[in-house]
Amino acid sequence: MNETEKQFVYVTILAPQDLLEPPYREIIFKTLVSVSEETIPEWIGELDPPSKFTLKRALEEPVLHSFMWEKKRPYTHGSVFRCLYNDKVSRMSKIWVDTEVVDGYLKIFDIWSRKIDMYFGAFHVPNPDDDFKYIWMDHLMHLIGNPVYQRIAPGRDELLKSAREGASVKINDLDIAIALPTLFWMTVFGPPYVEMFGKERLLSAPAFRVEEVRKDQILIQLTERPEDVKRDLPRVLAVRDAVIDHIGRDAFFDVEAGLNGDYRVPDAVRVYARTPTIGTA
Repeated sequence: MNETEKQFVYVTILAPQDLLEPPYREIIFKTLVSVSEETIPEWIGELDPPSKFTLKRALEEPVLHSFMWEKKRPYTHGSVFRCLYNDKVSRMSKIWVDTEVVDGYLKIFDIWSRKIDMYFGAFHVPNPDDDFKYIWMDHLMHLIGNPVYQRIAPGRDELLKSAREGASVKINDLDIAIALPTLFWMTVFGPPYVEMFGKERLLSAPAFRVEEVRKDQILIQLTERPEDVKRDLPRVLAVRDAVIDHIGRDAFFDVEAGLNGDYRVPDAVRVYARTPTIGTA
C-alpha cells in the first residue's frame, strides 16, 4: 500500500486454551520480533503498557489477566486475554490487534494460524460501506443484561456513523457463541467449525486461497490482497457471498433476524454463550 492508502486492520484469534501459558506466549511474542522492525513492540505490560518492550520481559513477566503491547509509529495496539474472567468465569483466550502494519501482521496472522490451536481467527480489513453489521451485532450483544448500556445506547443512525468512521471491530467468544459475524477477508476455522461445516466443503470453498494450515484448522482468504476491500469491494462481497452460500449461510449473523435467528453453532462454541455484562471483554 502507498502512504495515501494506509489503513487499519483488525486481527482476532479465539482459542480454548490459555494463550499466556507455554508454548503460546513464546509463539506470540517471538513472531512479533521476527517478522519486521515495524512489528516489534515499543511498550508492553498489563492494562496500559507501562514498560519498555524486551523479549525477556514479554516471555517472563507475571501476568494476571491480560498482556498488552503498543507501538506508536506505525501504530499498533495488541492484547492477549487469559481464559478466565474475574478468576471464575471461563472464557476463550483471545488475541486482539488494531494496527496499520498491514503486511507485517498479515505475515504474523499466517504464522499464528499455523502454530496456535484456535477455534476462530479473523484478519479484518474494514470498509465503511460494509462494517455496519458487525457494529450492530456488538450493539445488540451489549444491550442484553446491561442496564447501563441500555440507558446510554446509541441509536441506529449513530451506529451507522461509527461504521463510516471506521469503528474498531473486535470479535469475542460471546459473539461467535450466537453466530459468526461474517466471513472476513481472511478467516480461520478451527476444529469445531471444520466438524460442523465438513472439511471437504470448507476446502472446496470458491475463494482465492483455501488451506488446511494445521490439522483440522482451515484458512480461507477471499481475494489476492487486503487492499481489495477498499479498491474493489463489490468483487470481495461477491466472493464472500459465494463462500458463505457454499459452506452454509445459516451459521452467519443476519441483521434482520438479530440475536433471535436460528443459527448453526458448534456445540464446543455454543457453551460459551452467556448474558453479556458490564466489563466483559
